[in-house]
Amino acid sequence: MNDNTAVIRMKRDFDKFISGQSGRLDLSQSVGSDDSSFMNITSGTALSVKSMLEKEKDSMLKDAELSAARGTIAKLEAEISTLKTSNKRARIEFEKDLGCFKDGKDRESDKIKELKSQIQFLSSREKYAREELEEYKKIKDNSRSDYETKIMELKKGNMKLQDEVQKTRQTLSEKTTEFRSELLKSQSSLQRNINDLEESQTQLKLQQRRVSELTTEISELEEHRTRANLLEQQLKELDTKCTRMEEDTIVTKAMKTQLTLFPDIEKEVKKLREQNAQLREIQENNMLLKEKAESLERKLERAEKIYTDAAHLDTENLALKSKLQKWEQVEKDGKSPSQLAKRLTCLQESEAVMLERQGQLQSRIHSLEEHLNSSQQKLEKSITELQKEKSKVEQNADLIKRLQRKLLFVTKERDGFKNILDSYESEMTVNVAKHATSRIQHLEDTIDNYRKQVDQLEGDLQKAYSQNGAQRMDNPQIYVPVVPAQSEVDKKTILKLRERISVLEKEIEKSEEQRYILETRIEQRHLQGDYDPTKTKVIHFEMNPVAMAAKQRAAELQRLREENETLKERIRVLEESGGQAMDVTEQVQKRLQEPSSSKEVDEMKAQLTKEELKNKRLMEAFSKKSQEFREVCYQLTGYKIDFHYTNQYKVTSMYAESRDDFFVFQQGEKNDMQLLSTDFTENLEETIDLYLSKHKSIPAFLSSVTLDLFKTQTFKV
Repeated sequence: MNDNTAVIRMKRDFDKFISGQSGRLDLSQSVGSDDSSFMNITSGTALSVKSMLEKEKDSMLKDAELSAARGTIAKLEAEISTLKTSNKRARIEFEKDLGCFKDGKDRESDKIKELKSQIQFLSSREKYAREELEEYKKIKDNSRSDYETKIMELKKGNMKLQDEVQKTRQTLSEKTTEFRSELLKSQSSLQRNINDLEESQTQLKLQQRRVSELTTEISELEEHRTRANLLEQQLKELDTKCTRMEEDTIVTKAMKTQLTLFPDIEKEVKKLREQNAQLREIQENNMLLKEKAESLERKLERAEKIYTDAAHLDTENLALKSKLQKWEQVEKDGKSPSQLAKRLTCLQESEAVMLERQGQLQSRIHSLEEHLNSSQQKLEKSITELQKEKSKVEQNADLIKRLQRKLLFVTKERDGFKNILDSYESEMTVNVAKHATSRIQHLEDTIDNYRKQVDQLEGDLQKAYSQNGAQRMDNPQIYVPVVPAQSEVDKKTILKLRERISVLEKEIEKSEEQRYILETRIEQRHLQGDYDPTKTKVIHFEMNPVAMAAKQRAAELQRLREENETLKERIRVLEESGGQAMDVTEQVQKRLQEPSSSKEVDEMKAQLTKEELKNKRLMEAFSKKSQEFREVCYQLTGYKIDFHYTNQYKVTSMYAESRDDFFVFQQGEKNDMQLLSTDFTENLEETIDLYLSKHKSIPAFLSSVTLDLFKTQTFKV
């Protein structure tokens, strides 16, 4: 469309030129020229104009291609810079991860060596312990044989010990008599304790009766309180009625009769207050009685303990008697039974020590096996991390390949531009206008700048190759061969590379979307807990026992806090009044109903912090979205809208020639937009009259301005 408009204008200029030449030639013909000379002149001028038009058309096409190439080169430079930064970040992260992995691997190897040494030490200790066990078993077998022989000797010497047994019987009989006397004493003490218990039980029953009476009195007191409250409510109603019915003289007599009852009510209130004081005294007495009941219960528990101890003593006495009978039945010779018992206890202790050692060794073996399993799991984890690192290295290699391909594309485009410039210079003639020569010089300067930029990019890529070569020397897995730059210009490869660039741009957009999703997920994890919502889903039951328990716990805590606050307020009231306050509960309730400033301030601060966080996040999201929306509107409509002053908006076009070329619209009281005069609007009086004053259409006016600016820019190019 750009070339068509330019050609149409050129044709119009050509027609005007021909018409002017024809008029001039007619005048000259009247002087005395021939028709043949006129035809020759017109044909020559037409041919020169056509050649000029074709050359200008070619120059415009080349300029358009150059502008497109500039855009692609700028995009490629931005992509190369982003890829460089990403490559540097990936390389730094890879080096950090490699260092951490090497350190972890060294630590794990040291741990494995230590574990192996510990296992060898434990295996040697286990062998030594087994040898010791075998030796102890042999010693035990020998000791058994020795004990059997000794038992036989003891049986033979049992006859000799009968006299000693008789003596022991006499001593035991004396001891049994002593035990019986002690038992009689304990039984008498038990009977006394039982009598005390019975007395305490009777006292408890009396106390329980008193408590029941007190509860009935307390219930009556509560009824009296309710009555008093009702009476107070009635009094309030009477007061309201008095205030309302003072104006009416007829109802005053009835109110007087009701007011006569007021002193009786006051007397009842005084009585209720006295009863309340009595009930408080009764409550204090009840507390004292409860303390006495608790002390009696403690005494009962002690007596029960004594009774159980006596029963245990009886059982122990019977067990000792049975043991004595068994010892009397056994025939003994040689050593005394105390020495034999000592020897048996020593053997049992040695056997228990051996069993403990065996258990310790088994527990150590189990712990070592668990440690080995954990070390194997760590090794597996390290292997998986190695595989991940290898995949990262492969990704970096793919990135390097992409950069090489982009460099090839840039070099090919550079060679193509060189060829285009050479052909353009060869086609240019000497009779070209000064404007075309200046334009060519400007284009040559821009091409030189592009060449410098390409050289810089090649240098950066060579630096990247050298850095990757150093990484390759450190890690032989990261090896990517450098593709040689092709010098031949091929249109098919250029098209393929352009398609590849579009695919890469789409991939970049996808990666940006994924990054945004990951950032939102990270924020969600910080706010709601550490879990992946794509893989895990949290489900809560309606009647969740944990939630119910938490609610009950919170309710109990709230109730206890309220009770604590009421008690604190009660203590404050009593301290302020010196223990002589009337209606303490009412004063406490009034104070509790009054709002506490510190709690409200803390709650308001917490709410403010939450709201500030919400507002920050909303503002960040709103600014990001508004920026994206403004950019999209700028790309679609071609106009950038900014706030100029209050109710004034600055509108600048995409195709504006300078920064001063902008419109200013003002919003009126009826939400109608009005164009204000600027330096730029003075040159657009015809379009303003046509679209704004006549048709009253701002969109049509703006679209016509964009078309005019676009045409002027394309014509200049």
